[in-house]
Amino acid sequence: MQYQTDAPVSVAMRCWSPFLPGDAQTSMLPGIVFEFTLSDTSAEEEDGSLAYSFPGFELPVATEESAGAEESVIYEELDGTLNGLHIVSPHTGNS
Repeated sequence: MQYQTDAPVSVAMRCWSPFLPGDAQTSMLPGIVFEFTLSDTSAEEEDGSLAYSFPGFELPVATEESAGAEESVIYEELDGTLNGLHIVSPHTGNS
């Protein structure tokens, strides 16, 4: 997928899930791989960050109905080879 932006950078994404012909067990692995390519289209060097989010799961908002629910959600900041936020919740299938 090639994104159209007004930024001085082109953005492309490839995504796939594991599929190994003849290996049904591995091919049923619930996962997906995202590969983003950023290319500078300007004459000057650009700095920036890429952020991607999935629709559906949102950070909890404290309401009367959800009182205490956010305690079961764990937010782990990743800082190293991979930078980001790892969210573990009963709603994500990771508990």
